[in-house]
Amino acid sequence: MDVIKQSVGKGGLNSSKDVRTVQELLNKVIKNKQVVKPLSVDGRYGKNTLKAIIGFQKNVVKMRRPDGLISPQGRTIKTLVAKTKLVGRSSMKVIKYRRNARPELSFYTKEVLKTAMAFADVDTIDISSTRRLIKDQARIMHGQLMKAKKQKISVRQVRGYGYSAPGRAVDKVFWDNVDHLSEDQVKIKMEDEIKKWLALGQRTSKHVVSESTYRALNVLDIPYSSVPMSKRDEFEQALVSMSQTVKSRLYSKNKQLVDSLGKNIIDLLIVERRCWHLEISQVIQPLPDVLSKNVQGYC
Repeated sequence: MDVIKQSVGKGGLNSSKDVRTVQELLNKVIKNKQVVKPLSVDGRYGKNTLKAIIGFQKNVVKMRRPDGLISPQGRTIKTLVAKTKLVGRSSMKVIKYRRNARPELSFYTKEVLKTAMAFADVDTIDISSTRRLIKDQARIMHGQLMKAKKQKISVRQVRGYGYSAPGRAVDKVFWDNVDHLSEDQVKIKMEDEIKKWLALGQRTSKHVVSESTYRALNVLDIPYSSVPMSKRDEFEQALVSMSQTVKSRLYSKNKQLVDSLGKNIIDLLIVERRCWHLEISQVIQPLPDVLSKNVQGYC
């Protein structure tokens, strides 16, 4: 069912009911410090409503050439509805950053995580990793390699996964130098190797990206240990059901999933040895209302 029946804005039909609907939606966004001052909800299309529409298209929809027109099935109304739903979601869910995780998740990403939390009735989760600096990646890899060396096991056993060519090259730098250089010197050499591959356009880890790249695609890890054991099955079900691509399942392996919560919300979910790895593009999608358990197939 369309939110508005006819077009609203510059050159639109501007029926009083549709204009009022758009004004109410825009005000929900404006109240959360978005775009422009609140509008009078009077059903009358005028310069203030046009200004608000153009501001929303420019600053939130990210249209290169805002046209000031909202169509019933257009990108602007879909984004406006999605944004207002995000604004109204529960603030009772808590997302904590662990010590080495940079607090850079977007508002949208946090609302996606809260959707999974609401589905599984989880109140708090931790984020163990977000965007990493080169020195962060070298530190993490050095710690894994030292553990493998001390325990005399393969680094793959420590990590639970293998690296591609750039990561293997950084590992080799460690093994070539660990016995005759200091820890700091080895880390510096590992950092140099990471930089070398980045210059070639290849990343050691998906976490190691520029700030601008991260703003377009949030990459994060949620450690299993931050979710109560009794809730991990449902939490993972929610993540899987919202993901376009899933690599493995752990806690919900033999469970039947609920109907999709929206397969285009999470781009990639990788179930790793100690955490769920998520990649979420920052194109706002409508989120299901699971706070009241209104999800088709939920039981």
